[in-house]
Amino acid sequence: MTTMFKGTVNCRICSKKSEHDIIVSTNTFGSLDLDTRPPAHMRYTINTWVQRCPHCGYCASNIEKVSKAVDSRINSQKYQYQLGSSKYPELASSFLCKAMLENVNGDLAQSTWTTIHAAWACDDSRDDQSAKQCRIQAVNLIREAELSGQTISDEPGADLAITVDLLRRAGHFNEALKMIEHKQGEIEDEMIRNILEFQKDLISRYDTSCHAINEAIKHK
Repeated sequence: MTTMFKGTVNCRICSKKSEHDIIVSTNTFGSLDLDTRPPAHMRYTINTWVQRCPHCGYCASNIEKVSKAVDSRINSQKYQYQLGSSKYPELASSFLCKAMLENVNGDLAQSTWTTIHAAWACDDSRDDQSAKQCRIQAVNLIREAELSGQTISDEPGADLAITVDLLRRAGHFNEALKMIEHKQGEIEDEMIRNILEFQKDLISRYDTSCHAINEAIKHK
């Protein structure tokens, strides 16, 4: 069961107040997706993971807090274009704006996850093309993070498994398969190895749909 309430939040950028849904409690019964999206009930709290100030457009996990370089960035042409873009569901655009600010602050790992959250928001709106674009953007961020010495997960091999799933879901089958074949031998974790074998089977069937980790376990 998920419990939430409407809370009044004071934006740190423009100092104006607005109401937002705030989670009190939730749970995660069931299997994660291959890209780690949680099952119900937490799955359906995604709209609370980012707040958008309706007055100035500041997007963050909590708009009462602000980090460096944000003030000027939210007024940039790129940010404002994404904020008002009709090419993405509104929630996805909020996540992408949040990711943009995190990227500016050098937090490429968090920017990656926020971009993945944007893909999930597109999935929920059945906007497959925008979801694919978000996933490829997330892959590029993972690679940028690696060059900066950052990882999106502390679990060895998880970055590879998530990247492969992002590529497969975006329809980049050859690239996903090449990654598996190139790096699979380096993976020691049995769970990750099972997931990669499952991914190879999905790729062979040109499957771009969502699958859960428990499917990979059963596939073993």
